[in-house]
Amino acid sequence: MCYEWNLFDQVLIRPSLVTNFVKNSLEIIKTDGVSSLVTKRNLPNQKTYSDHLPLFFTLKF
Repeated sequence: MCYEWNLFDQVLIRPSLVTNFVKNSLEIIKTDGVSSLVTKRNLPNQKTYSDHLPLFFTLKF
């Protein structure tokens, strides 16, 4: 059994839109501009926010 913490966030896109996904635009957001969303160990701050971090990406149309 693995007790290590892992981050499995993902972007799900229907096949017809996959060519619109800008691959190098994908970012894991670690701050809201004021507060850090991660701990000193660079893990999501589960006690204050969530066990997942927000993702940012671009779809080009």
